[in-house]
Amino acid sequence: MLRVLRHSAFITIATIAAAACGDNPVAPGERYGDAFSRMWEAFDAQYPSFGLKGVDWASIRAQYAGPAAGAASTSAFIDVVKTALAPLRDGHAYLLSPGGQSIPTFTSSRFVNWDQTVWLQYAAQGGWIQAKPNLGWAEFAGVAYIAIGGWNSAQFSAADVDQILERFRGRSHLIIDVRPNPGGDDQLARDVAARFTPVPVTGEYLQFRNGPRHDDLTPETPRTIQPRGTWQFTGTVHVLAGRRSASSNETFVAFMREMPQVAIVGDTTAGSSGNPQFVDLVDGWRVGVPRWIVRTADRKVVEGSGIAPDLYVPLVAADFEAGRDPVLDYSVGFLREAGARGAPRAGPRFAKAR
Repeated sequence: MLRVLRHSAFITIATIAAAACGDNPVAPGERYGDAFSRMWEAFDAQYPSFGLKGVDWASIRAQYAGPAAGAASTSAFIDVVKTALAPLRDGHAYLLSPGGQSIPTFTSSRFVNWDQTVWLQYAAQGGWIQAKPNLGWAEFAGVAYIAIGGWNSAQFSAADVDQILERFRGRSHLIIDVRPNPGGDDQLARDVAARFTPVPVTGEYLQFRNGPRHDDLTPETPRTIQPRGTWQFTGTVHVLAGRRSASSNETFVAFMREMPQVAIVGDTTAGSSGNPQFVDLVDGWRVGVPRWIVRTADRKVVEGSGIAPDLYVPLVAADFEAGRDPVLDYSVGFLREAGARGAPRAGPRFAKAR
């Protein structure tokens, strides 16, 4: 089973590798200085989070426009752009190489509460079933478990998740593990969340830039999901999350945490909300310009802060080295005991620490 799991490619964690930035000469009429100005002006006009980040954008132009214009090669120019964008500490202000590789301008050093090697061992013990790439299910001591490694609509659909939920329809407890999930299709994340509520749920508020000043922002616009499917899973749900849970996955967490029978368990999410629009630079290179500010239902900004769990479970590297997953162990133990006590299927099971 373990060998099969290792080749199943369940968790597709994108390893962002430094790509070779080809030293192609600049095309006629397109200079590095022009490309840097295009990038700077796009952020100046659209980026909503300068105030949140505390970055003086004018000083970035003053410091880096000259080195960018004088770059000796495309690779040298890209290095300048990466350095210029680094102070934003924004995971969605990333570069796309001509070959489609994502090159970050900022990488978080926070400890991630999920380890693939340890997870594979647990999955084998739980009788892991690979339903689709990045989607599958298992059972631990009678507790139903679903893992979603990325919100990629090319790999699975909401209907695929629905099929797994049908299998667990009579259960009173469920774990959904999204700790390794870096995001993807926002609509897919919301569609899956909509299977867990019998009433409409507002999980986020969005703001965009709407003027020339960096603090010109639209009014907050609520995002609401409607119940989906012929039935909804209203038993106790633990959503396992952590520092790798980012972007559209934070949307999933934001909506799930507003449901009374759901607890977010583990660690704070990545704090990377994004929704970038891409701007052309030179020689096939592009850069993402994040366009929105996301707030949770209680109006807390996601970018840079993340979403705190309802139930924090401490975990250190030594746990993984010993083959332990305290987050999964905690939820399995908690829900197994709740089942043994004959807890009712619906309604709050715990006090949420907000």
